[in-house]
Formats: sequence, structure tokens, C-alpha cells
Amino acid sequence: MRKPVLFLDFDLTLFDTAQLRAWLGDDIKARIQAIERGELELPDMTAMLYADTLFFLSAARTAYRPVLLSTAFQKSLNICPLNFQKKKIYRSGVVPHLDDVLITRGVIGNSGKGAAAR
Repeated sequence: MRKPVLFLDFDLTLFDTAQLRAWLGDDIKARIQAIERGELELPDMTAMLYADTLFFLSAARTAYRPVLLSTAFQKSLNICPLNFQKKKIYRSGVVPHLDDVLITRGVIGNSGKGAAAR
């Protein structure tokens, strides 16, 4: 029997986004754009995972097919840094523990990223 899919968010669920925001500093938008252009490298993203993230993902895989569903749109900054979101996720070390990664460019109305990913 096929395992059910468990959709997971990245920011503030598996990854401590507050740590990254502190590293980005006051000029968040400019630094994100510099990372997007390859002018600035991200710090060690594995250190910003919540302490129980990898344990949780390993345990979840026994009963589910974990799929990461994330959005690249930063509403507060009015930007959609797709490469930035990909770099965060892939450099965090979670991808080997997932069955799939879906990153949307935004949401559709009030329906959220699930509808955008569909």
C-alpha cells in the first residue's frame, strides 16, 4: 500500500527563519537580491534547522511520503526570490529526507500555496 503524502512547510516549521533574518541584517531585500545574483553566499544553513527537524523527517518517512511545499514570495518585501528559496532549502540538508520539493512563486487568492502548487 502506498504511503500518504505529508506536506510540510519550510520556514518556521523545519527551519528557524529568525536566525537567517538576523544574519541578513537591516537591508534584507538588498542582501536577498545579492544572494539571488550570486554576489553573496549564504551561511551554514544546516545550523539553522530546528534541532528536531532531521529526527522528525526520518520518523515521518516510516509512515508518510514527506513533501516540502514552500513559496518563494516574500509579501513583506514584495519580491519573489525563487533562487534564494531554493538555496535555503537545498543547502539546509533536508532534501535527502524528502520525497519531493515543490516551490511556488506565490499564492492564488486566499487559497494558499497548495492551490498554486496544484
